[in-house]
Amino acid sequence: MDQPNVTAAAEQQLLAILAGNPNTIFDVDGIVLNENDFSSSITQCIYSGIKEVAQKNTSGLNVIDPLLLEERISKLFPTVYSAQAQEIVAAIGDIKAMRPIGELSEYVRIVVSESVRRKSKSRLKTLYDSLKSLHDPKEIIGHIERSVYDFTSQILTATDIGKMSDGFDVFLNQIAAEARLGNVRLGLDSKFKFWDDAIGGGMRRGTISVIAARSKMGKSFLGANFAVNIARQNIPVLYLDTELEKNYQQTRMHAIMAQVPLNSIETGLVFQKPDEQARLIKAQKELASLPFYYVSIKGWTIEQQISIIRRFYTKIVGRQPDGRYKPSLVILDYLKLMNSDDKGSHQEWEALGYRMTALHDLMSQYDASMLAFAQQNRSGLDKDDESTISGSDRIIWLCDNFSVLGMKPNMDAVEANTLEEDDNKYPNMKLRVVDCRHGPGTEFNRYVAIYADLKDPRVLREKKCGVFTEKGIEKA
Repeated sequence: MDQPNVTAAAEQQLLAILAGNPNTIFDVDGIVLNENDFSSSITQCIYSGIKEVAQKNTSGLNVIDPLLLEERISKLFPTVYSAQAQEIVAAIGDIKAMRPIGELSEYVRIVVSESVRRKSKSRLKTLYDSLKSLHDPKEIIGHIERSVYDFTSQILTATDIGKMSDGFDVFLNQIAAEARLGNVRLGLDSKFKFWDDAIGGGMRRGTISVIAARSKMGKSFLGANFAVNIARQNIPVLYLDTELEKNYQQTRMHAIMAQVPLNSIETGLVFQKPDEQARLIKAQKELASLPFYYVSIKGWTIEQQISIIRRFYTKIVGRQPDGRYKPSLVILDYLKLMNSDDKGSHQEWEALGYRMTALHDLMSQYDASMLAFAQQNRSGLDKDDESTISGSDRIIWLCDNFSVLGMKPNMDAVEANTLEEDDNKYPNMKLRVVDCRHGPGTEFNRYVAIYADLKDPRVLREKKCGVFTEKGIEKA
């Protein structure tokens, strides 16, 4: 007997079991089986008719009357019924006359397996046809990866009902084990303690943290410090750069880690100072050992960006024993449209909103963390709240927390008294958490104070309430 006949026989047996005991449909419908898993419009209609009868009957049914089933199908699918009434009536008669043999689960397995094969064949043909209009290799690969991932993630979606308590014992056991080791963290530890506390315990899984600033305010410098702090904890970091060159980023990263002036590396003066040269060589070896990855994505579409992120999770991050992806961080520097054609027929705010939605959904799918930088509009010169973000309100809606990086007013007398005698690096920047889902944010007119020398990126310090508590890259 060939496979189509096996499938048809399994579908008939499955429908016969369901017609003989309609309430069993609730054991499979939407969990492992849907009407589109059946191979023909007739069997799809009969399955939907059985479900309709079962859902609308409040007293319970032992067996569905064939006339009632036919009536429901004619109302649910009038077009199909008018064209194939005789075939539908004959199929209902065959099912009614059949004596169900075997287990429901076995027939469901056969029907769904064949459904996956049919859908895969159709999807592959559609995918192949869609590739004909693409000419860039990266775009083709990204399109294939996205199509396959979307297909496999949707094909067997479960919507079963679970108790509120289900799985919580496993979660508590994990927390207890981590607590015994002193490793309990709500999110990734950026080593900026006050910022982590303000957003609710660090950058959490399945979320995007957004930091906005005016142009040349220090977004990339801050991002570099975040990247090193996370990578030094042996947590993979992927840095996606939309503007700067890799060589410049490498030089700045080594300057930060070695505590050597950037200009000293660029001009070669570092090799005339043995102490600085030794620190640079040490930093070079350390950076090579860190799980820190970099991709320049200038001009890339959002589809290409998502493709490289997925590849990062699959090839580099990997999964834990429980099936979740291991902790990691993607840094996007920064969220923007790449060119005038990038927005297509949409307004800029719509196109940015689409990008944010796509990235938010991606983080949710992989249960991963992202730090995205964004550009402030002109109003950011006078204000430091969410109204200054360039683009869509959807950025604010979908991010877990939203911070603004800006210039700090001159040091006041109270702050001056808190500085150590030999410490002339007082804060010159401020980071305000103005919107967050989990944490308290920063208090009104308060902020996380930061010292950052952007021309000579050797020191980055964090301060709050007049007391230096963290020294960023120096302490990591």
